[in-house]
Amino acid sequence: LLAAIKDVLYDSTEYAKRIKGKTKKESLNFIIKSFSLYALMLLVLKSRSIYSRSVDQGTNVFGVWASAFIMYVVAAVIILFIGAGLLHFFTKIMKSKEKFSNTFSIYALGALPFALFGWIPYFKVIALIYAMYVQITALEYSHYMKKSVAIAAYVFHFVTLLVVLGIIG
Repeated sequence: LLAAIKDVLYDSTEYAKRIKGKTKKESLNFIIKSFSLYALMLLVLKSRSIYSRSVDQGTNVFGVWASAFIMYVVAAVIILFIGAGLLHFFTKIMKSKEKFSNTFSIYALGALPFALFGWIPYFKVIALIYAMYVQITALEYSHYMKKSVAIAAYVFHFVTLLVVLGIIG
């Protein structure tokens, strides 16, 4: 995880090129670790409100905190699969012949900037844009697409993901 953090911060293009070849299991383990860090930092920021609400309601503070942590990580993994599936669908429309495992790795490992910095107030948008850049660059190299085609597939996926998440809740 530390080597990936260094790579994505110093040379994101090289990091994007090395995403290809990762298995789904490696990518899932990596994203669970990185989003666990994200959830931990987010909960630390919100710990005061969690504690006061738990005390007011007479519930176990640790239980509330642990269930919120698990909820954040599970939600991240579910959104990861939905997003990777949508991105893979649109790369197939754009004539890519790569497998879902490759797209899943791109989506999971490309989310690292957001997992690292998405918990910081006002920095979330910058982290999201940088994660998109890493994912588009990885898509370009791993799926052998032109930059414009990779951007188009990513934009279609992103808009569809926003619509799906808006419908769900």
